[in-house]
Amino acid sequence: MIGIVLNADDFGISRGVCDAIRILLEEHSISSTSVMCAAPGALDLCDKFEISRWKGSVGVHLMLTSGECLADPASVRSLLVPGTRSLRDPRNTWFGEPEEVEIEWRAQIKAATELIGGTPSHLDSHHGMHRIPIYFDIYARLAKELSIPVRGLLGKDAEQMRRDRIPGSLAIVRDWTGKGLSSEVLKTQIRRTISNCPKETVVEVVCHPGYSDDYLQSVSSLNRLRENDLVQLRKLKNEGWPMSHGYLLLSRQQEFDRLSNDAIR
Repeated sequence: MIGIVLNADDFGISRGVCDAIRILLEEHSISSTSVMCAAPGALDLCDKFEISRWKGSVGVHLMLTSGECLADPASVRSLLVPGTRSLRDPRNTWFGEPEEVEIEWRAQIKAATELIGGTPSHLDSHHGMHRIPIYFDIYARLAKELSIPVRGLLGKDAEQMRRDRIPGSLAIVRDWTGKGLSSEVLKTQIRRTISNCPKETVVEVVCHPGYSDDYLQSVSSLNRLRENDLVQLRKLKNEGWPMSHGYLLLSRQQEFDRLSNDAIR
């Protein structure tokens, strides 16, 4: 049976996003969430929402494109807007020094570990920074060293993950979220991904549920459309999907167990 992981990104970006993810976790409409430790105010929000109660289902949404560094600023100067702790967006103009990226990502993982009260359930990244080749090696090395599963990707990087026995979801649905699409479209995308990745036993769905407010609109271009993600994910739950369609909604621990077996084979 194919396993489905529904992961809500961006826990910690705003109170409205945290509240929506809390609802989905409590009613088992999603499998897990990823926390943005470097987002302004995120550490306090995670503490207020008692994120440790979902230990085993909380991963780290590694950040480089926004937020404030958690490492000593002197150790990550290439990542920062000069004279500040603010992370600057490297996607279009430059790339921070890889050794400094590793320092900052380690600091974010450490912060998440303290908030969760244990090892994060997984690693992924904000704006897909782990998909940039010069950063993927860091991402994979941290995952292997810390024994944390990752949101992976296909191609040569998947081959590296398998070679190094790093558990990670390789079949990813990332084109549904934040577009105002229906749950029926999501089901179609999941089925298409399963068909296109016949060797994979787990499909991960990236989603961004949340309640929009003035603050979220000021810090994220993905704001009001998060509310549709919330509604459609709850609809899946109320329908009894995916089990009624022959799929298994996996917790992160179940995903880890399954992917660990796959990585060994």
